[in-house]
Amino acid sequence: MTNDGAADGQESAYGSGLRNLRARVAAIGGELATTRTGDRFELLARAPADHEDLTITR
Repeated sequence: MTNDGAADGQESAYGSGLRNLRARVAAIGGELATTRTGDRFELLARAPADHEDLTITR
C-alpha cells in the first residue's frame, strides 16, 4: 500500500497502529516493512498464504 499524501510521520497520542500490525503479521510468520520518502509512505506486508489463521471458514 502506498500513500502519496502522507502526513509528517508524527504519531498521535493513540499511536500509529503499526507496532500492533507488525506484531500481528509476525505472529503468523510474516513480516511488515515501512518506508517514507518525502511525503510518500509505503507499507509492505508479507504473510504465508497457508497459515491456518488465514483460512476462510464458512
